[in-house]
Amino acid sequence: MRFESPLELSAILSFTNACFHHDSFGEPSNYVRRSIPSPLEKTAIMNVRVFDGDFMSAPRTVFIEDDRISASPQGVNHTIDGTGRFLVPGFIDSHLHLRKITDLETLSSYGVTTALQISCQNYTAYDKLRGHDGLTDFYTAALQAWGANGIHAENAVRRGDPTTRGILVDIKRHGQLVTPTIATDLGSASLSNVYATVHTMYKAGVPTLARTDAVGQVAANVSHPFGSSLHQELQNLVYIGMIPAEAMDAATRVPAMFHRLNDRGFIAPGMRADLLLLNSNPLVNISNTLDIERVWIGGRQYPSVTGQAKV
Repeated sequence: MRFESPLELSAILSFTNACFHHDSFGEPSNYVRRSIPSPLEKTAIMNVRVFDGDFMSAPRTVFIEDDRISASPQGVNHTIDGTGRFLVPGFIDSHLHLRKITDLETLSSYGVTTALQISCQNYTAYDKLRGHDGLTDFYTAALQAWGANGIHAENAVRRGDPTTRGILVDIKRHGQLVTPTIATDLGSASLSNVYATVHTMYKAGVPTLARTDAVGQVAANVSHPFGSSLHQELQNLVYIGMIPAEAMDAATRVPAMFHRLNDRGFIAPGMRADLLLLNSNPLVNISNTLDIERVWIGGRQYPSVTGQAKV
């Protein structure tokens, strides 16, 4: 998403510096779920090509049992023909700002199955959003934790600096990463400068995670939407030089590894069944991540995916 107006950008950035609206505590509608969770079924997705982090496999069968991916064909009671389709891990948004349960439903419809909310101490509000089977799983942290030179790297992206070799060396030496948020971390820099800075980090081998800073609707005609913005960020990462597989890794196995989410991020028996079934190959065109046929979150199929929304 691009913001042509400085006022639009200012509204988004000022909102993302805060967490959950305290005046939202008394709004019961913020916690009322519109979608009914689907039942857990032993499901076989047959003849589907599976993304392994680098390539799409030859057609094979993937089994879902309870909330996990299974290796066992026993007890299947639901079969899906995956011929001509592509199975990828559920996406992880490494930083956003949730406010209500409809935010989780929107994320779910776009196949964003895990979300991270950083820097918020509003525990009560977030506890009310937890425990909904079949909706986006999310994690919160009370405080931001900057590693050595982390703030300098963040400022370098915001200014659009041709990032110094020293900062890049420090980031790699300390095993750090970047979450650039190309669409919104602009500060006073031009978008082209931000593209150039993120490209420099990528070419230097700095691990990159996809995040959006999504906040939803913040003012009249001003929004940074949940779900679709993650797909836009994958397109941005390809624009700065990543191949599509690398961009998808930035929203799957790379954040799973760095955030120690050891039960997700790739497709294998025993892993959490967070999955997207796509109609088109995202390794041919990264925008095909939006061509979603089905979504599973913790083994439950989400009833209304983007492009097929019923609400």
